Amino acid sequence: MKLFSINSEKRKRAQRAEAWARSILDQSVEPVPYEKGWIPDEFDKRLEWASLHGACLVARLSSEGSSLADHATPLTEALLYLYDYAHRETGVGDASIARKMRKHGEHLIGLTVALGDALVQPDREAAVTDVILRNGIGMEVGPISSYLLSVYSALSQQTDSELLEGKTILWPEF
Repeated sequence: MKLFSINSEKRKRAQRAEAWARSILDQSVEPVPYEKGWIPDEFDKRLEWASLHGACLVARLSSEGSSLADHATPLTEALLYLYDYAHRETGVGDASIARKMRKHGEHLIGLTVALGDALVQPDREAAVTDVILRNGIGMEVGPISSYLLSVYSALSQQTDSELLEGKTILWPEF
């Protein structure tokens, strides 16, 4: 009986992670940052933009006082699964998908660690700007940095229970 409840909780965690990952991808295809010229409208740049949103959510889930740290890994896995699916939809075959996914996985994890560290620094804005510059993300560093800080702030204002129950992430306006 105990084993069933453990598997049930894992399944719920995976379902939440997939819902959050889909919300991240939905937010990352909003046209505003591309229209404003913050991010080039290219497939890989859209995945980077999604990774930045994912990194902010992982930082929120792993933040001090949060009971959701055990949801960070399933969220990362769900994002990578959706990246894999997106690549396959564009015609990437089995021969090269592993190489591309390894690259995206390493980038997502590295970006998550770097952005997570930057978001808890006393001078968050400078630290986030540095992460963006070091990773070569986007063309308009200032607006991207400000937006990511507002994303993290919006996520931090949502309680753990709101994130768990609603499965909906309230993203800030651009």
